[in-house]
Amino acid sequence: MEQMENKNTDLSVELKDLSRLIKNSRDFEKAELYEDKHFYGKVFYINNEGGTNCFNADYYYRIRYGYNFLNKASSVNVNGNCVRLYDRRGCTGNTLELSPGSREDCQKDLDNCNWKDITASVSFCSYLPSSGRSGKASRGGVCQDDCHTTRETDYFWCTLSDGSWDYCSPRYGQDHHGDICDGECAFNGESYRWCYVIGQRQITPHNRYWGYCSF
Repeated sequence: MEQMENKNTDLSVELKDLSRLIKNSRDFEKAELYEDKHFYGKVFYINNEGGTNCFNADYYYRIRYGYNFLNKASSVNVNGNCVRLYDRRGCTGNTLELSPGSREDCQKDLDNCNWKDITASVSFCSYLPSSGRSGKASRGGVCQDDCHTTRETDYFWCTLSDGSWDYCSPRYGQDHHGDICDGECAFNGESYRWCYVIGQRQITPHNRYWGYCSF
C-alpha cells in the first residue's frame, strides 16, 4: 500500500513537472525569416517573449546593422507556431498564414505561394493587438480616410479635413511606423501624441526611440 502511495506521489510530481514544462514552453513563440529559400541566408529572428506582437521585417537589420531586410524573406521556419506574413508595415495589407502541417512547401520557399520578397511585417496568429480606427491623427485632427502607408513610405498617415496630412497609428498600441509602443500614447507636454517604442530606447540612428501615435 505504501509503495502504491509513493508511486502515486511520484506520478503526481511528474505530471506537475510536465504541466509546468508545457506552460513555460507556451510563454512565448518564436520563428525565423530567411533571406533565401530552404532556410538559408541572413535570418531575422522574432519572438513575443518581451511582449512584442507585430514585427516590421526591416527593423532588426536596418537599425542594428544597416541591412535592409524589407521584402527579402524567401522562407520561414515557424517552429511549430502559426505565423502571419503581411505585405505592408504594421501588420497591415494582404496576409499569408503559415502553420505546422499547412503549406510546408511555402514555408521552404515562399515563391510557391507567390509571396517571395514581399514580406514587410509579421505576427503570430494568436498574439496581435486588436484592430481598430481611432479616427484621429497624432495632433488630434480628424482623419478623412484610412490610416495607411505605401511601399514608398515607411510611416502611416491620413488626410485631414483641410487637405493637409498627419501621422497616425495603424493599430492600437503602435506608433506611426507600425512599431509597438512601450507605454501610453499621450501628448506628454507636446502638441502631438507620442510613445516610446519597445526595444528602441537605446538605439541612436535617427533618434528613433519614440514615435508619433494616435491611440
